[in-house]
Amino acid sequence: MKVKLADFGFARKLQVGRDFTKFYGGTFQTIASDIWSFGIIIYEILEYHHPFLRADEALLDLDIALRIVELEPYDLSPNRSDSLRALIKRMLVKDPSKRITAEEILEWPEIKAIIMKPDEEQKQDKDEDI
Repeated sequence: MKVKLADFGFARKLQVGRDFTKFYGGTFQTIASDIWSFGIIIYEILEYHHPFLRADEALLDLDIALRIVELEPYDLSPNRSDSLRALIKRMLVKDPSKRITAEEILEWPEIKAIIMKPDEEQKQDKDEDI
């Protein structure tokens, strides 16, 4: 299975003279914020709820934002590997300067094991076409 995420930047091109990108505090459009966002996405895919919100809770966006500022994210379920739990935890470190980097993620053993180099991907695509 291949998953690709993309940001096409449409938010800035919807209307001339108007910028639709909005954010609430923190960093803006950096690789560290992308890593944070990706950590949130992975967490939600695995746990079916936001890392700062239990599945049975319903809170306003402002309340969730306050939790993000004041609390640590919930841990992944114990049935997840220690390595995956550690990776997501490092992706959700609040201080961007202490957050795991893209380079470190790519060197994470489980990630490194599944990443294909472009020539390997082309070979696999050709094999699948046969």
